[in-house]
Amino acid sequence: MAYDLTTELFTELGIGIVVFSLRFITRWRVGGWQSFGIDDIFAAIAVIFWILEATFLFTCGYFGNNIGLNSETAMAIPDADVPRIVKGSKHAYVAWVFYILLIWTLKMVLLFLYNRLTMGLWQQKLAKIMMGVSAATFLASLFWHIFSCFPTYRAWQVKPFPGDDCTLRRGNYIIITTLDILTDIGIMAIPLPMLLQSSLSVKRKISLGVLFSSGIFVMICATLRAYYSLRDIQTLSVALGWASREVLVASIVVCAPALKPLVSSAKKKLSSAHHSQSWNSAPFGPRSGHSKLSDHNHGDETESHIATITSGGQKGVPTYKMSVMHRSRPERDPHPSSESQEAINYSTTPGGSNSSMEEPGIQVTTEYTVERN
Repeated sequence: MAYDLTTELFTELGIGIVVFSLRFITRWRVGGWQSFGIDDIFAAIAVIFWILEATFLFTCGYFGNNIGLNSETAMAIPDADVPRIVKGSKHAYVAWVFYILLIWTLKMVLLFLYNRLTMGLWQQKLAKIMMGVSAATFLASLFWHIFSCFPTYRAWQVKPFPGDDCTLRRGNYIIITTLDILTDIGIMAIPLPMLLQSSLSVKRKISLGVLFSSGIFVMICATLRAYYSLRDIQTLSVALGWASREVLVASIVVCAPALKPLVSSAKKKLSSAHHSQSWNSAPFGPRSGHSKLSDHNHGDETESHIATITSGGQKGVPTYKMSVMHRSRPERDPHPSSESQEAINYSTTPGGSNSSMEEPGIQVTTEYTVERN
């Protein structure tokens, strides 16, 4: 079966839209519209850029373009076909612009998430610094794309042939990919120090470490894209296919933290179903007169698992609570006691508390509450 670039482009786009839709649905279920943040706005913008990028990737191949031509083959193109080739070459040029916009918009999704997660901690300064670094690498990538072939119209010129620098754009795969990877390394460095200093169990640290370090997969994909695109620089479908795969992997990575409550909720339901079956089959189950905590007997119940991160060791220090389990039916709880995986509640330790006895640094404690409606 022959490779179909169009099928891959729009299949991966469809998968990406489903992933982002699940992200938005999860956010809404956790806390309604009030739980949406700036990172969600950038996520919505990323979907728009992805649709535009996929469209222009398709049309640049559909109309034809000047990529892969040389001085002889360019002059051999009939004059009647030149306008069509010029149009496709313009679409290829614009596709690069939307690729840069999309990749750096996805970075901003994570950066604004980490900015909220690290509120009140020193890592927030690192998040803000990386926002500036990301803006700088974005502008550098965009300027390189625009001015590496100047005047700009030479990027879609057919006759006379403008040269490989304006058509193949080898520099884009090297410069933009390098800036992309360096920015990703900086972004991954934001949450890891806080995680390492926490008192979470090793298993929990590994689990969250894998989640926060998943940007490695994006860097691997970006590297493979650059390598295979340069190796088969004359074959446009190779570069277009790898661009689509990289965007899909990056989208899944940036949405993973927001989807954590959905995964936790699914695990909780499966666990509840398993325990319910075990209870019914136990010798001292409901048939022996013992009460059973279920929706049939006590209405809706919700268990929340809250990790409390305390910064500092003095009275009145800020306390941050980050929920790691999704609560069910938040619309019936106007004052929820926990939020989603990526949300942090800010509160102040009462003056009469024993906060002065706490040790300096970041302390993570865990509490379980069972709420009965």
